[in-house]
Amino acid sequence: MQGLPEQVYTPQYRAQAGRWVTEKKKSVPQAAREFGMSARTLANWAYKTRHDEGVRPTESRRPPAEVWLSLKRANPESLSEEA
Repeated sequence: MQGLPEQVYTPQYRAQAGRWVTEKKKSVPQAAREFGMSARTLANWAYKTRHDEGVRPTESRRPPAEVWLSLKRANPESLSEEA
C-alpha cells in the first residue's frame, strides 16, 4: 500500500503554524482541520515552537505525545499511527 506523498514545509511555516495555535487558543485538532493537515504534526510543531520560544512545558499545553494519546482515546477510528 502506497502512502500519500510527503509534503515539505519550511521552518518558518512550521513556526508560524505553531504560534498560530497558541495565539488563537485553538485546539490542535481544530487548527489542523483548518490547515488541512495531521493533528499530530501540528501538535509537534506547536510544542517545538513553544520550546524554542522559551515557554516551559508546565506553562503550556501538554507535550505532543500526551495530546496524541488523548486524541486517540477520544476517537480511535479517526486517527492512525502514521503522521
